[in-house]
Amino acid sequence: MSQKKIIFLVIVGILALSIIIGFTYISNQQQKKKPSTGTIKIWITDGTTESYQGIIDGFKKYAPEYARTEILIEKQTSDPDRYRTLLLSTITEGNGPDIFMLKKWEDDILESKIEPIPGDVLDFWDFEKRYDDIFRDLVYSTGTWEDKKTVIKWVPLWFETLGIFYNKTLIRDVPKTLDELDLTYSESSSDAYPTNIWLSPTYTPNMIDIYPLWLIKDGVDTYADVYDRKSTLESYLNYGALESQNSKINTEDTNTANTKVLNDEKPAMLKGKNTTLDLFMEWKISMVLWYPSLVLDLEKSSKRVEESIDSNDILTERIIQISKQKKQNIGKYNFFWISKYTNNGLASMKFLEYLLTPEAQRLYMNEYPYIIPAQVEFYATTKKIALSENFSKTKLDSFVPLLEEKLSVFHYGIKSKFERYLKDWLDTSTEPDIESITKNISVEIGCEINWLTGWSVSSDCQSN
Repeated sequence: MSQKKIIFLVIVGILALSIIIGFTYISNQQQKKKPSTGTIKIWITDGTTESYQGIIDGFKKYAPEYARTEILIEKQTSDPDRYRTLLLSTITEGNGPDIFMLKKWEDDILESKIEPIPGDVLDFWDFEKRYDDIFRDLVYSTGTWEDKKTVIKWVPLWFETLGIFYNKTLIRDVPKTLDELDLTYSESSSDAYPTNIWLSPTYTPNMIDIYPLWLIKDGVDTYADVYDRKSTLESYLNYGALESQNSKINTEDTNTANTKVLNDEKPAMLKGKNTTLDLFMEWKISMVLWYPSLVLDLEKSSKRVEESIDSNDILTERIIQISKQKKQNIGKYNFFWISKYTNNGLASMKFLEYLLTPEAQRLYMNEYPYIIPAQVEFYATTKKIALSENFSKTKLDSFVPLLEEKLSVFHYGIKSKFERYLKDWLDTSTEPDIESITKNISVEIGCEINWLTGWSVSSDCQSN
């Protein structure tokens, strides 16, 4: 064969190979652009499935390759113990959610079952710049200096901080410090009880949210350390025993007249399945401490009680501080996480990537105006936002943390267990044994966490 023919055949071969490679590349690119089918199953604990429709539609525009993917939002249960059980049983069996929602530091067992996402998989390079400081620990580095890897634990959309809802007709000057709160009790000239603190979770269901304010004041940020904090619980409960000098009701009882009135309401609250929130709506309590999402319960309560406060009388204010010099508050938030057992890893990762965008944040805010946006660029818009249309005087800005305010995420461990313990131990006919309560809280919850995470056996907990 001549040299010219050999050269010709080589050229033809190269051209043929190039054509094959070209067709293969084009085919692969078309496959990538072809919308994927299948289902991404997402479990939520707060909100409704309908309220996520805007985010679902936005995601499919953001990632058109998943336009034909079904995004299934499910709310399995509102019971935290049942939710924990369902997640633990289903994710390991392979029929659980691809993405699930958790509450930060309210469930150690479930948080121990997740793994961080590396930065080379999910882009979050400007996370610390765009998100509030409360989320700072979500991004961190692992490995050696030569092999350092930056990871993110989970993706949040919102958070809440404690604040005050108050009736402007009953109280004009909302206390700004604990000392001022004490004076509010001792100098009150109103028949209304000053606040919703002191009673147990049966009557004040958010006691487990506001009591940690007193724990943090004493340097405790987890229920595992309440063992020797008898004085903290006593300090909280003592608000039911402060004397009211100007009470209009004569009594020889050592408790205040206001306390007596509130105690007298207990049977009626139990019978009607009401709480101190309903008493607030009935003008019997001047102010309540809670998260901004309380406004949803206010709307429900206003329909239950016979004589409700005019919605224009309810305003919001910042939470009571330890002192004017030391400002602190407690924050809480939910986050989204991908199950390590998912079969839809790429699609799930893309969905989390979309949740990190300002567009997803804006859509979420439109559905939930009573939450603080996780991304700080939206803070400026919160000053004018009312928590609900029905209570237009309540403002989200009262809950957005100040620059000088230290914001803590209290480590509940198993919050549902703590609530049950307080209900059982405080709602007794006898004087509660504060020392035993604080001891049992730390021992029981700590033991249960160790048992569920495999550090102890059930018999060890029973022996306590």
